[in-house]
Amino acid sequence: MNAMKKILIKYGIITGVFIILFIIFYYTVFYPLLIKNSEYCSLGLIGLLGSFITTFFGVMEYREKINNRFISFKKAFYIGLLISLIGITLYLLYFTFDYHFMHPSLLEREIAFQTRPERIEELSKLKDHAAIDHISDYKTNYSKPFYFIYYTVGEFIPFGIFMSFISALVLKRKPKK
Repeated sequence: MNAMKKILIKYGIITGVFIILFIIFYYTVFYPLLIKNSEYCSLGLIGLLGSFITTFFGVMEYREKINNRFISFKKAFYIGLLISLIGITLYLLYFTFDYHFMHPSLLEREIAFQTRPERIEELSKLKDHAAIDHISDYKTNYSKPFYFIYYTVGEFIPFGIFMSFISALVLKRKPKK
């Protein structure tokens, strides 16, 4: 196996493990607090960004060890995306198993949280009935494999793209002529 593939697999697996560990930690520790106080939602965003920090280190290792300390923005972004996609794929495999075999009531718990009386009252005041309809559509669609993958992966893709972009921006380096 060539060196680039080794780096992609190594950091992709590390990213996937970090995402999985963060999600387990989040739903074990912060989710009960989130139900009581929505301010903990920002911790989820920070944790997910932290889970993708390994993308940066993977791109840096590629630049330093394989590419003679030089890398274009495009190549760095591409490597970061591949690392992120491997990590997201590992999370998808974990979540598929967890959702279908370990915690099949997870969706019902989340819907109960999103449709709690104070939330519905808040949405009704905003006249945002589309959000209420969206929640019921979400439940219907989540049982279909395409939507299951779309919803599960869709939550993480923006973080992977963001960290790939930041990594490429910070780590790009052209050879001196």
